Amino acid sequence: MIKAYGQAGDVKRVQELWEEMQERGVKPTSITLGCLTEALVVNNQADEAWELVRLQMENVERRGCINTVIYSTVLKGFAVTKRVDKVFTVYQEMRGQGIPCNTITYNTMLDACAKCCAMGRASQLLEDMAATCVEPDIITYSTIVKGYCVEGDVDRAFHVLAEMKKDGKFEPDEIMYNSIL
Repeated sequence: MIKAYGQAGDVKRVQELWEEMQERGVKPTSITLGCLTEALVVNNQADEAWELVRLQMENVERRGCINTVIYSTVLKGFAVTKRVDKVFTVYQEMRGQGIPCNTITYNTMLDACAKCCAMGRASQLLEDMAATCVEPDIITYSTIVKGYCVEGDVDRAFHVLAEMKKDGKFEPDEIMYNSIL
């Protein structure tokens, strides 16, 4: 129900359902918290979603319900609204809490860098990916190429393209070529 009301844009009803669950002593699962977080994020309430996550992390019984997907949803909320500083604050908190990042997590942060002309931060994310054995995918490379092109650094975009081709795992797709054009 939380997910449905969130998709319908009825955040007031989402919050009422959450409060009702609390009052009845219903323990949320990671699915429930994920749906609640997503409902807030898709309705432009990333700050509220982050606060929800932080409160759950403070609760010993609920801390285990907070996972990579939930944190990635919060990251997406800040990325979509181009709040790159918040993206990195949440990322640092996530790492500090021992929540692992996956390719989607990193791609979300790289997309925020690309949209906000903050590609100077991308290299640290790529180093973090390598250090945690998270493999980049075609979306990772496309996002980086797009980011450098948006910043006007086409030479660097071509360098990323060349590195990707040299690695041999991925072939450039039309999206990547369109970004360079």
